[in-house]
Amino acid sequence: TPEDTEAVLEDRVLPLGVLQRPTSVQDAYDGRVAVQVRAYPNPTSAGATVEWQQSTPGHVTIELYGTDGRFIETVHRGTVQPGRISVPVMPRSSGSYLCNVIVNGIGTSVPLSVMR
Repeated sequence: TPEDTEAVLEDRVLPLGVLQRPTSVQDAYDGRVAVQVRAYPNPTSAGATVEWQQSTPGHVTIELYGTDGRFIETVHRGTVQPGRISVPVMPRSSGSYLCNVIVNGIGTSVPLSVMR
């Protein structure tokens, strides 16, 4: 779990490519499918928008990480209804980031570059 990772590494990092619970064919029917996420404009000199199409109601968490995997901030946490979802993302400083979008427990990461 993210909590276990933080306890072991003594820092909050993005565990890329790690399954955090058993998965099954049934997951696709519970709204647990990966979504196609895009961030635009990218690169940006100010803020960006993270956008995807949501087919079922769900719980969403959007987190920003450095390219070294270190947690920076939680951008959004809440529920969404089906449709096109757009959430503003405004990193505080220039740099390269990974924006991790978790929809119904399934995460998708997209790169984001900020040049100020």
